[in-house]
Amino acid sequence: MLAITTAKVQSQTLAVADSLFAIGNYSEAIKNYQNLESPKYFKIAKAQEALGQDKDALKSYDQFLVEHPKDLLGTLSYSKLLIENKAYKKGDSLLLNTLKDNFKNAYVSYQLGLSKQQQGDSTAVIYFQMAGMADPQFLDAKYQAAKHYTVKRKFAKGKAIFDDVLETDSTNIRFLNLKALYHYHQKEYHDAIKVYKKLSDLGESTEQLLEHSAVSYEKTFQYEKAIPMYKQLITNYDNQNAKWHYQLGRCYFIDGNMEKAQDHFRMSLLILDQPLDTQYFSFAMTYMEQKNYKKAIEFLNIAIEENPENKMAHYQLAVAADNYYEDKNAVLNMYQRYIDKFGTETNLSILVKRRMSDLKKELHFNKTEKDN
Repeated sequence: MLAITTAKVQSQTLAVADSLFAIGNYSEAIKNYQNLESPKYFKIAKAQEALGQDKDALKSYDQFLVEHPKDLLGTLSYSKLLIENKAYKKGDSLLLNTLKDNFKNAYVSYQLGLSKQQQGDSTAVIYFQMAGMADPQFLDAKYQAAKHYTVKRKFAKGKAIFDDVLETDSTNIRFLNLKALYHYHQKEYHDAIKVYKKLSDLGESTEQLLEHSAVSYEKTFQYEKAIPMYKQLITNYDNQNAKWHYQLGRCYFIDGNMEKAQDHFRMSLLILDQPLDTQYFSFAMTYMEQKNYKKAIEFLNIAIEENPENKMAHYQLAVAADNYYEDKNAVLNMYQRYIDKFGTETNLSILVKRRMSDLKKELHFNKTEKDN
């Protein structure tokens, strides 16, 4: 009778502990589990893990596996927590031993892959692929494998995986993102736009999506579509991003809006603290378009100060001076300085020599006319 009563109390204690665990009252659940004649170390470990008591949870898992060394769920839970706490050697050892007897268990391979991935070990992809082969419906494993190949620029292998998934699940956000990255990094910008547009229609709106969309539109000369993308990036993510301001300035420049181009080139210049010849040169070009040659000369001189080897800045400075100054002898000297510095073999030298020849003829004609 006593044995029956004790067993009943134990059963009631276990039921109470399980109920407490189910509603998230983990501390009380632990106390009840510990009051059992045979403590439920696995459930204690789970409750401790839920409370963030990882050190205690690891001890409880260890005790559980001493009693149940072949328990697969216990082994997986223990190894996962070991890996989360960077105890990779012990976690990997447990998983590898488990894999020997559970070769077709996709989750064991997957956990090994995650561990290797966290360690920066390239063999991670092997385990992700093993998991995907063991269970073709294991999309997390397939995603990690496809992501690995895409990041490592092994595009054909990544494409084979995400194409296979998207064939049956065409709106899968994660795999669509990989497909978009594939096209983007392959410089297939028209195709990248199509996939990013689909992602946007599905409700995706991330910094990467906007930036890659903006660049793709810019690369395909669709500046009117790139502009709002760059504006969103600046407004929603980082209004101090010099690169975005510069790219937006370029789009406005090519689209013919010089004032807005100047605004964003100016912002780019204010933000950056590095050689700025490209930014100053672009700023100068907006003034060239407006035929404001005095301002163009000012910014071209600054660009040359930033980078004395900028051939185009030297050339455009001479062109701006040619349009601004009446003294053509001074202008001729500026073209000559280009030849003296960069020689006669550059592509721009042909234009410089042609203009110098015209100027010399013009000066000779004017002198002859004046003498007469």
